[in-house]
Amino acid sequence: MRRPAGITIIAAFATATATLVAQRPPAHPPVAMPPAHAAVRSQQAVPFAAGETLVYDVSWSSYLTAGRASLSVVEQVRSGASPLAYRLAAEGRPTELLSTLYTLYYKVETRLDAFTLLPQRASVYSEEGRRRRVKTATFDQARHTVTYEAGEPGKPARKQVLEVPPLTQDALSALYVLRALRLTAGQRLSVPVVNEGELHRAALTTGAREPIQCGLGAVQAMRIDITVTDAKGEPVARDMAVWLTTGKRQVPVQMQAELAIGSFRLVLREARGLVREQAGVR
Repeated sequence: MRRPAGITIIAAFATATATLVAQRPPAHPPVAMPPAHAAVRSQQAVPFAAGETLVYDVSWSSYLTAGRASLSVVEQVRSGASPLAYRLAAEGRPTELLSTLYTLYYKVETRLDAFTLLPQRASVYSEEGRRRRVKTATFDQARHTVTYEAGEPGKPARKQVLEVPPLTQDALSALYVLRALRLTAGQRLSVPVVNEGELHRAALTTGAREPIQCGLGAVQAMRIDITVTDAKGEPVARDMAVWLTTGKRQVPVQMQAELAIGSFRLVLREARGLVREQAGVR
């Protein structure tokens, strides 16, 4: 049963739209990302820091609260060839009531290079009923390849190597890179994203500001509509969107998507460890 992954980790996947390679030159271009081959010697400015945790209420069709999801910047670590990387995590599980019908738990982790804002390694651990699964994606940004492995703990994993375009992200890293960009209304952007061992393409259209009621109170947030297509060019969801606060922190306060098994909406319930708004991007 794979489909619930799109439910509990929709906070990550719905915003799988990251480094944002422009489809056409926008009137107000986004923050310039370093070329894949460039030697970046300083950390990229970002509006988040280690210790940030965002908690969401997840609604599903007629269930006002179907589960909880969280997004966390766990810590900065030394990782691989990069002096520093952000360890990011996303977790999701249904409410106790729905858990009596079917056991679900998902945890996504990503290491995001603090200098290039490109992922180094991503993993997904899932519990669906009695089944346990582990999936990993190891990025070689120099060779533009991703090594994908999937299997059950303690058993041999299925392995494949994908050739990917420069600046390819995974779903979780995409969300955080999206926050680091300074977007304005009317931009159209596209990005390659690796998901489930396939290369997906996400297209974004930035819209107007809208009022959102959430755990931060009443805030103004920019709506970003998202269209994600799989390797065959088929859409993976409908009516997909994310709302980022208009301040310098660009906090994702609401997300939504229409999937085959129902409509889902995530609304920010609680935020801890946010950088100071007046401090701006770090």
